[in-house]
Amino acid sequence: MNKLSSTISIVLVIVAAILLNSISNNVYTKIDITENKLYTLSEGTKKVIQKLKNDITLKLYMSNLTGSNKATLNDLESHKKNVVEFLEQYTEISKKIKLDVVLVEPDSEEEDTAIRYGLFGSPIGDGVKFYIGLVVINSDTVEKETVIPL
Repeated sequence: MNKLSSTISIVLVIVAAILLNSISNNVYTKIDITENKLYTLSEGTKKVIQKLKNDITLKLYMSNLTGSNKATLNDLESHKKNVVEFLEQYTEISKKIKLDVVLVEPDSEEEDTAIRYGLFGSPIGDGVKFYIGLVVINSDTVEKETVIPL
């Protein structure tokens, strides 16, 4: 009887682990544990976003990084990830906001477009330039564009 009870306990633990894993894969939440909630939109910002009348496109121009300086690349990749995750919060709050991530390769049409918007690459070594900047476009009119170097 003791062996049967141990077997049942093991099976129940395995089933519970599978169920917990299945549920956790379907539920995704982010928690901002910084002291000043640096990565969380304020309630005021959320209210403004929810009241938008026009469609807004956020075009994030970012370099696709390669090179030999791994420490610099890791820092920049981390920064890119944080920026994308932060901007995605806007799209989660309002269907009026769309995020387009544009990967900038050297000598490409995307690089030319980034430069036309006034975004310039910062040299990071090995002759590589790093681009990261945001162009905010109000669908109401083309003249309502704002460029934000990040």
